[in-house]
Amino acid sequence: MQPKNKDDRRKAFINFLLLFLLCIAIILTTVFFSVRVPFTENDKLRAKMEMIDKEREFIDKFTSQMIGVSRMLDSINKTSPQESILIEGRIENEISKLNAMVADTVYNKDLYINVVHNLGDLQQYLKEIRSKSDKDIDANDSKAQLEKANEKAQDWYTKYIECISKK
Repeated sequence: MQPKNKDDRRKAFINFLLLFLLCIAIILTTVFFSVRVPFTENDKLRAKMEMIDKEREFIDKFTSQMIGVSRMLDSINKTSPQESILIEGRIENEISKLNAMVADTVYNKDLYINVVHNLGDLQQYLKEIRSKSDKDIDANDSKAQLEKANEKAQDWYTKYIECISKK
């Protein structure tokens, strides 16, 4: 004995089955993407964090070397002429290392180039002050030039620290 509405029942069951499969597919797709998307976002965030860590490492290394050069520049005129020649050679070596470090960086390259350039200028100013004899320059003039060089060094150092702290 067959039911009279066998075709209607079959259509209703097939429609139900299709809608059920469509709902399951939508739910599975949503679950898949809600699980998969965070993994890709995490990978992107990890890459950004690695880049930030590299920048911080570079900044720390650059800053420590820059401070070392600044200390050598501060002490160069307080030493004897023979020692000042040796210190000047080390300063030139350190400035060339800083210059090589700047060539490898991408972030704030102009800032670092200016810092290295200002260190070189400060070294040149101090060399000029040392090379002039007492006959050529009186004490007040040398103090004024030294203060000017120190103010310029302090200005670029302040700008550097401001730029680093803005990160």
